Amino acid sequence: MTGFGKGVASCTSGEFAIELRSVNHRQIEIRVNAPRELSSATGRIEQTIRSRFSRGRFDAHVRFEVSSSRSVFSMARAKEAYAALLGLRDELAPGEALPFTTLLSMPQLFVAELNTEDNALKDAFERALGAAVFSLDETRTSEGAALASEFTARLSSMRETIKKLDVMLPRALSDHHQRMSMRIQGWLSGREFADPARLAQELAIASERADTTEEVARLVAHIAAAEVATTTEGPCGRRLDFLLQEMSREANTLGAKSLTAEISHLSIELRAEIERMREQAQNIE
Repeated sequence: MTGFGKGVASCTSGEFAIELRSVNHRQIEIRVNAPRELSSATGRIEQTIRSRFSRGRFDAHVRFEVSSSRSVFSMARAKEAYAALLGLRDELAPGEALPFTTLLSMPQLFVAELNTEDNALKDAFERALGAAVFSLDETRTSEGAALASEFTARLSSMRETIKKLDVMLPRALSDHHQRMSMRIQGWLSGREFADPARLAQELAIASERADTTEEVARLVAHIAAAEVATTTEGPCGRRLDFLLQEMSREANTLGAKSLTAEISHLSIELRAEIERMREQAQNIE
C-alpha cells in the first residue's frame, strides 16, 4: 500500500526530520538513508517499521540539521573532497589554481559533534520516528478504507452473479438430464441388452458430474469470509490472498462444468472480478 509520513523533533543538538514512504509490495522491504553519524538509527527504523507493518516497500530518509553551536569542520571529509577536486582539476584544467577556500562552500564538510548516547538526542529521534510512522499509518489506513469499499462492491457484484446462477443451474441440469436420456434411449433403441437400471445409473453419474451445487456453496462461503476480512481491524492481505485463490479454483471448476453459454458467461464474469481483486489483494496490508 502507498503512503507518506513525516516527523520532526528538536533537541539542543539540532532537529530531526524523518520521512517515510511506502509503495505496494507483496512482502516487506525496507531501505534507510541516514547520515553516517546516525548509522545506528537504521536498525531502530527497520525494527519499528517491521513491528507496525507487514507488507510494502519502505523508504526512510533521516535528516539532522545541526545546531550552529554544535557543528565543526571535518578534516577527514575536507581531505577527501580536496583530493577529489585536485583529480578533477588535473583532468579538466591542468595547472589551474585551486584555493582552499573552495572547501568552505561545501556544507557537508561541517558535521555535528553528536553523542549518540545522549538521552535528549535519543528522545528527539524517537519522537520524530513516532510521528512519521503515525502519519504514514494514517495515509495507508485511508487508502485501505477506499480499497475495502471497492472490495465490498466487487463481492456484492459476485453475489448478484451467483443469484443468477441459482436460477439457471437447476433448469440447466434438468435439461441436460433429459437430453442425455433421450440420446441414450435413442442409441439403445431396439437393442435387447438395454438395461433400464443401468441406464438410470449412468444418467445419475453424468448428472452428478455436471452438478455445480458444491462449487457455488463454497463460493458463497468464501465471499462471506472475504467480507468479514475486509471489515475486521488488523492486517487482512494474506487472508484475502488465500480466499481469492480458493474462489478462483471454484469459479474455474464452475466454468468447466458449464452446461449452457449463459452459465459459461457468468462464470467468466466471476473469474474476471476475482482476478481484479487478486491483483489488489497482493498489496494490501
